[in-house]
Amino acid sequence: MLVKLGDNNKDVKAVQEWLCYNKISVVIDSDFGPATKAGVKKFQSSKNTGNLIIPVTGVVDDTTWAFLNYPIDFLKQLPVVSLRATLAETIVNNAFRHYVVKPIEIGGQNMGPFVRFYMRGLEGDAEPWCAGSASTVVLQSYEALGIPHDKFNYQVGCSALYADAKKYGTLVKVPTPGCLFLCYTPGMESHCYHVGIVTSADISGGTIHTTEGNTNDSGSREGFEYVPRIRSLTNKHFIKLG
Repeated sequence: MLVKLGDNNKDVKAVQEWLCYNKISVVIDSDFGPATKAGVKKFQSSKNTGNLIIPVTGVVDDTTWAFLNYPIDFLKQLPVVSLRATLAETIVNNAFRHYVVKPIEIGGQNMGPFVRFYMRGLEGDAEPWCAGSASTVVLQSYEALGIPHDKFNYQVGCSALYADAKKYGTLVKVPTPGCLFLCYTPGMESHCYHVGIVTSADISGGTIHTTEGNTNDSGSREGFEYVPRIRSLTNKHFIKLG
């Protein structure tokens, strides 16, 4: 990659998104102007602590891009699993692994490199990414263990996950770690609007601990980040995997 002053393309947009992710606020307009160059130089300088790792040029070459795009490269890797790891354990561990890089929306609602990764290239107002992120974590876990996912499909919609679970007979009433939870509208059980991964369950206390994408501090289904949460058991479906 070589992105520099005067360029105007999707690569410039990606560079600007990663600068914003790194708290170097620039306008995301696909135009590599003086502000973007200054932002790149600031990012390059931030990586040079003691030893010169990246030349401070203001030009994004392959080395600078590798540092900028590291979070996605990290998320593309399969989780490391032990010989005796179960699918449920692997899903939970992988869910927390994704949280390490703090996936967030960048540049607008349902926008940015994390959204495109989880949604397989899709982004925008009409592309909430909770189902895409949960599906990605689950399918990576199956792949890491080398077992078939014949009763689970990648989906970008919550209601589609529910329909699959009914078809495959994987809906359960009592959640356990590694399950998916689906929020639904009371009286409209097939209308599911948010999904995440159950990391632990306190049945007697009526709560689950979760990790979930496209949420926020208030638990919105149209949030902006991937975070752990605590939720009640009410108005939830649960999908047991494996």
